[in-house]
Amino acid sequence: MLNNLFPKSSKLKKSFYPRELRIKNMSDNLLFGNYGIKTKKNTVLYLKNLESLKKNANKILKKIGKIWIRPFPHYFITKKPLEVRMGNGKGNFYSWCVNLPKGFTILEFSIEEKSNINIFKIFKMLTSKIKGSIKFVKKNDLY
Repeated sequence: MLNNLFPKSSKLKKSFYPRELRIKNMSDNLLFGNYGIKTKKNTVLYLKNLESLKKNANKILKKIGKIWIRPFPHYFITKKPLEVRMGNGKGNFYSWCVNLPKGFTILEFSIEEKSNINIFKIFKMLTSKIKGSIKFVKKNDLY
């Protein structure tokens, strides 16, 4: 199964652990959709979390609206196998991840006004797959 949620090539064989992002960019605003999901704290999202969020969102909002996933996993994490002695270098490749700062928009979605669906029910269903503290935002709210 080909997945488009990880980079095709990387500069280094093994990357360093991702640092906290201190750059405040346009990621704190809703650019595409009317509703969004934001982080409350600095978190690390793995590829599995993003993939399950994408599948869940597509299943729920397939014919009702559109979905935009904002983060892209650029770093990968290594891990040593269980019961291995200390030393002997860094571990093998484990998973791709993205480090998200506080207030980063993870997912945006827009829903047709004709559909009478409870938005908070959709929010609960989507956030069941993500660990960490998350909040729901609307386009015109002050936050």
